[in-house]
Amino acid sequence: MEGKSVILTPEQQAAANKALEGFDFRPDLNKVTAKTLVISGKYDGLNPPELGREIASLIPDSTFVEFEKSGHAPNVEEHKYFMELVINFLT
Repeated sequence: MEGKSVILTPEQQAAANKALEGFDFRPDLNKVTAKTLVISGKYDGLNPPELGREIASLIPDSTFVEFEKSGHAPNVEEHKYFMELVINFLT
């Protein structure tokens, strides 16, 4: 499945967004003390890269990475790069 994006239908995106209504943890992200990796897929319709960048900007000592060939599931869509990135980040 490497390199294939999973595209959600507008109905699926709306349902997922509705399920997440009311969850806004941004005001507390400055309290995160762990080194943090924020990952976004370029084609993610639920959590687009601009939101990932915003989240990373609110977390001290965070790193943002945008996956160029992924949608919402970079761990599946670009699994080799994902594993390499995470392992390097954790070591």
